[in-house]
Amino acid sequence: MSAMPMRALLVALLLQLAVAQQAPFYNTRKFDRSVNNRHDFCQQHLLLFNNSIAVKDALRGLELSVVFGSSNRYNFALDARGRLIEDGYPGLYVVLMDELAERAGFSWRNSFGVAPSLNASTDGNKTWTDYLEWRVDTFDLSASRWSRSFFRMNRGISFPEGWYDASIILVERDVSKPKTFQLWNFLKPFHPFVWGLIGFSIIATGLMYWGLERLESNSDARILENPSGAIFLSAITFSQHFEFRPNTSAARIISFSWAFWALITGAAYTANLASFLVSQKHEMKVASLDQAVRWSLPICVHRLSSTDQYMTDKYPNAHVIRKEKVKDAYDGLLTGECEVLATEKSTFDQYERRGDVNGACDLRW
Repeated sequence: MSAMPMRALLVALLLQLAVAQQAPFYNTRKFDRSVNNRHDFCQQHLLLFNNSIAVKDALRGLELSVVFGSSNRYNFALDARGRLIEDGYPGLYVVLMDELAERAGFSWRNSFGVAPSLNASTDGNKTWTDYLEWRVDTFDLSASRWSRSFFRMNRGISFPEGWYDASIILVERDVSKPKTFQLWNFLKPFHPFVWGLIGFSIIATGLMYWGLERLESNSDARILENPSGAIFLSAITFSQHFEFRPNTSAARIISFSWAFWALITGAAYTANLASFLVSQKHEMKVASLDQAVRWSLPICVHRLSSTDQYMTDKYPNAHVIRKEKVKDAYDGLLTGECEVLATEKSTFDQYERRGDVNGACDLRW
């Protein structure tokens, strides 16, 4: 065989190997405990224990089995056929793993797998902690955004120095609106039904007072020829102007009771109006989870996440609305189904930049 065909064959084999290194090597079924893709690092641990090697060289020259998730192309991206790692932008997790591998001297691209995301319809009541435990029991490393918690560490899951801020924050919408003049704002302190009852009471009282004038001509110092005059006197009493001139006991009782009613209703209107004006200037902002629970606000969370588990353990009586996906939780906040969203800081940093979630730039924490 000539040198040229030999070189062509060698190039073809190298290209095939390079492509193979970009494809998932493991195809382990989710939650399959019969398969173990982990490697034995006891020798490296012994060398470290005896101070025979430095920490930075503990993984040098080794091959690590790594498992990625497949739910978000921003984090981990395969090509259109779903076979090879994307050439252009492979995803944040791949970039981080490549940087770690270069610094520590290990390799992973020919020994990784892709596990589908947790699915309530097929995985039942399995939590994200159960999912994480299976991943680290089956692979050397799970490359994803996992929240560090004492509950997970107590189950034997170790976390390196993290890049993902799992601090729980409350996200809400900024619903402040530009100030505009609205002519009918003075009616807002009372419900329309209450205004209807007030109008009915004014008319009924005026007719009753006019009826007394018909029965006894001297019920009022003036002569009320028609009911409209009595209704007018009843209406201006509501504005704290008393113009009745009762002469009889019955007329005095009606006018006094009506004046007292007008006093109470006017005071209530003034108080509600002041509260309404103040609430327009000061928006409600939930400062903490304790406050949100105390106010019985509906709180959206990602179902079975570490945040959901924290809410369940610490606030069992909270009004929690659980969503199957993180995007669904944000949609619940945007549609008004939830007043606030409990999530992780780094997750918010990611979704804050998405146009389909925060297109109006009105999300804050």
